[in-house]
Amino acid sequence: MSADSTFVQQLREATDRYLRAVDAWESEYAKYYRLPVPGQVSPDLASFHEIYLNARKELQRLLPEAIRLCRRFGFRDVWQAILRVELGAGTPQSGGGGGAIGRGERREIEKCLDQLEEVVSPSSAHLKTAPPDSTTRRRGLLGWIQEQLF
Repeated sequence: MSADSTFVQQLREATDRYLRAVDAWESEYAKYYRLPVPGQVSPDLASFHEIYLNARKELQRLLPEAIRLCRRFGFRDVWQAILRVELGAGTPQSGGGGGAIGRGERREIEKCLDQLEEVVSPSSAHLKTAPPDSTTRRRGLLGWIQEQLF
């Protein structure tokens, strides 16, 4: 197992712990009527907040290497946004606010992790290439049409 594949496995585990900590915090927060008070954590949330902070710290430690790998293989950087969550920003009764980390963001994180696992796995060693040159990469609908025609 290469160093990169070991790292990606650690990154996936840390990301899962972080997302579970955010979900647990929000679930506990939603149990009672609360007024949003930024910067303060009520005593009933203290243990959940501690777990969240530890998971966040662990993930934050891994992010520079994750960003480097994404750049190396030309993947979208989804990692900076994951730490910019605001827990307890609204009241549970307001409804419709969704989670601190939405489904779309979670899908992008999962997609990035899957891509990283694929390129660093030992079985794909022969597939590893540099990211495509930006002059040859076509984007959007127009790029797709041009690729189909030419």
